[in-house]
Amino acid sequence: MVVPQGTVAARVGAASSNLAVVAGKFYSAVWNGKAFKLLTDASADDRAKALITVYNLSSVPAIDLKTADGKLSVVSGVKPGESGNRAVNGITVDLAVFSGSKALATFKGAALERGNAYAIVLTRDGFSMTLSSTTTK
Repeated sequence: MVVPQGTVAARVGAASSNLAVVAGKFYSAVWNGKAFKLLTDASADDRAKALITVYNLSSVPAIDLKTADGKLSVVSGVKPGESGNRAVNGITVDLAVFSGSKALATFKGAALERGNAYAIVLTRDGFSMTLSSTTTK
């Protein structure tokens, strides 16, 4: 959703908050069960790359996104309540989220298309991988 600069109302169930946003920036509003947190996201402005953003909305001390075999790091050291990202070439690849050497979730055959943005989210309830509604194609 595109919103103007200023104050934006965020709501989850009965909880609501006003969040300050700046024009030209990308954000994710996160509800942790107690308060909203506004995370500044990278823009997917390189049509030759796919942007992967990893959100750690859990209590896991740090997570890393790697190839499923654990050999290549994609995004490293994402602490609780934070996000990390990386632009990558378009590819179909098996990815996994790790805590140390332990794989927490695997995404088999993740098709990362150039010009698209993807989010991998870890919450206390599990993992998801989604395609952003914003593209740079």
